[in-house]
Amino acid sequence: MKQEAKAVTLALAIMAGLHLDAAQGETKAASRDLPVFVRTGIAEQGPRSHTLNFIGHVAPVRSVDLSFEVSGELVEINVPMSTWSEAGDILATLDPAPFEVTLRKARDHFRAAERAYRRARAMAKSGMGSERGAQDALLARNTTKTLLDKAEDALGRTRIVAPFSGYVINISDAPKETVAPDAPLFRLYDMSRIRIEIDMPADLLADNGEAETMGFSALLPEPGGPIELQLRDVTALDDRVSRLTFSASGASHPPLRPGQPIAVAVQRSMPQETVAIPASAIVDQDGASAAVMFLSRQADGQNVILRRAVEIHAHHGNTVTVSGLPRAAEIVTFGGRYMAEGQSVSHPESKAAAKR
Repeated sequence: MKQEAKAVTLALAIMAGLHLDAAQGETKAASRDLPVFVRTGIAEQGPRSHTLNFIGHVAPVRSVDLSFEVSGELVEINVPMSTWSEAGDILATLDPAPFEVTLRKARDHFRAAERAYRRARAMAKSGMGSERGAQDALLARNTTKTLLDKAEDALGRTRIVAPFSGYVINISDAPKETVAPDAPLFRLYDMSRIRIEIDMPADLLADNGEAETMGFSALLPEPGGPIELQLRDVTALDDRVSRLTFSASGASHPPLRPGQPIAVAVQRSMPQETVAIPASAIVDQDGASAAVMFLSRQADGQNVILRRAVEIHAHHGNTVTVSGLPRAAEIVTFGGRYMAEGQSVSHPESKAAAKR
């Protein structure tokens, strides 16, 4: 708050007597005036907005756990810890040899069953065989075809392939020679869009109305720079904290990592009637409610101290933004706690005692 030329130091004389107990042999001291010096200043227009900074974290659009669907011996793993993967990248491979052997056998059995069925069918047509024999051969042929399809499918499942681009991390236990089916080895995070979450005190939302009225931006790592965020969701975690989820258009370059901390700026609009005052002017604060002492010039020319309840909207270092004060009010910026409403004050050079 800028101190105006009219902001002066005032002397407040408080009558205080030293009354000592005569029964204890103490002498009574004569009462005398004790001037108390306070500082005043002019309340100036407060800022139109206030920015709060939070540390949020990057959240994925979605995540999936990846595992083998068949058991086998693990011979290759391409994600020792975490890395960026493109769609179609091979993340891990099982030894294909046992599956290839099974596939060769299944093919041989199918070919044999196919030949047997054709013979049985030809013999049934020529009358040298029964129709029942042909049907049994067809059933055997279809059974071997099913086993062949399964063997081909199992060989194709000896690799874990990234279904989409994103960050992948290895979540498996210590390396094993043999892996079981459906045991997750990797977690793949979809980072195709920017998604950020922050936890905010719930009273900030209540004090400033709906979160949709605020402005939000995030400072991305270079060369990204700041970007505007769109609020997508507000979730109450408990009575004191709400989680806000944001999105932004496009993806960052380089891509952000899931869980990566990121600075988020929240811009809150201030009421039109706010003024900026020193924090030392606040007396009797209880949460957002407080009081301020200010000077009021009476009709007889006397300056009288009045008390005014105010609402605190924001803190800016040693300055606070409040509402509830008259515009351009001369307030007590220091020493207000020693004053009472209704006291009259005068400038030191007037040498006039302040009276209650």
